[in-house]
Amino acid sequence: MLRSQRHISKWLLWSILGMVLVSGVGAGAYLLGKSSDDDGSTAAASGSAYSPQGASDDGPAGPCSKPTAKDAVIDSEFEGAVRELGVVPAGEPLFGGSGYVVVEVICRDLTADGPVEMVTELDCCAGGAPTPWAIFVADERGWQLAFYRSGIQATLSVRSGAVVERSPAYAPGEPTCCPSSFRLGRIRWDGNVFAFETNEASANRTIKAGRRGVTRLGGFDPQNKSPADAAREFGPPSYVGPNGELCVNEWHDLGLRISFANLGGPDPCSAEGRVGSIELKDELAAQAGWETETGVRVGMSAEELRETYPDAKPQLLHGLGRVLVLIERPALIGVVGTSPVLSARIADGAVDELRMSVAAPGSSYRG
Repeated sequence: MLRSQRHISKWLLWSILGMVLVSGVGAGAYLLGKSSDDDGSTAAASGSAYSPQGASDDGPAGPCSKPTAKDAVIDSEFEGAVRELGVVPAGEPLFGGSGYVVVEVICRDLTADGPVEMVTELDCCAGGAPTPWAIFVADERGWQLAFYRSGIQATLSVRSGAVVERSPAYAPGEPTCCPSSFRLGRIRWDGNVFAFETNEASANRTIKAGRRGVTRLGGFDPQNKSPADAAREFGPPSYVGPNGELCVNEWHDLGLRISFANLGGPDPCSAEGRVGSIELKDELAAQAGWETETGVRVGMSAEELRETYPDAKPQLLHGLGRVLVLIERPALIGVVGTSPVLSARIADGAVDELRMSVAAPGSSYRG
């Protein structure tokens, strides 16, 4: 009898311990999940689906997951933009081998309508390469591309219903491993589309350009200001580096590249540097909202552009190929003819790059 009692006591003790352990794990999981919801941190999907309330695994879109994200990327406009980065050779698959992997999937209701959207980030190669990312929305046809950014290296999170994009920023001479600062942007649903806004620069994206050259780029004076002045206007650049006799400054999240020069000899990255050329490129420039006073912008159709500038001249420009020259100015003193001020490159029926030439330091123009 005593032996039987000891046996029952042992069994009872282990049962109680097991129940306590299960309860503790359940409570911990609840607290962890509640903390994630309360602080707005991201929920990343692994190979299995993350399905919060409002998401359905049974619809035609399928679950929000890494395998689903890969399928959504293939044959989308986003895939085309990623391929243009030149990492994957033509004819090779985008995923696998030396190509890309889906490093993160974030499932959140970004439009406040119930179902979740699928934020998908890709990665490849070594440090410093862009990490393209996109937002997909589900409908009766499946997951549809709603927004993407291809040429930026970023880490993502979700705060207060917005995707927060954090990208590195550098001072001159800093290695890519060790940025001294970061740029922050937010992509949020405005009721119609996903819209980009930045913490680092003013909201002024108006370009003033005419026969006297480019006189304004937002709040920046391209004809008289230095690289330090540009950093004060647009925030710390995503890249600063020499390129021959030029000092190239890039703000990747704004789709902006400014090449500074100094024909007098001093370092063009110094206070003596002055703007030689300005480039606005791809979806990043379009999302930043750059636009001339006449309405020219990256992303506008070729038909709209020709309506605005019916006399635009086709021309071959170094580094751009065939473009339409929209505005010209008198050429250098002693040179016959004109020189481009504003040019647009057309691809797939739309403007995909704007190039602005600014008088290099030490040069003079007629007129």
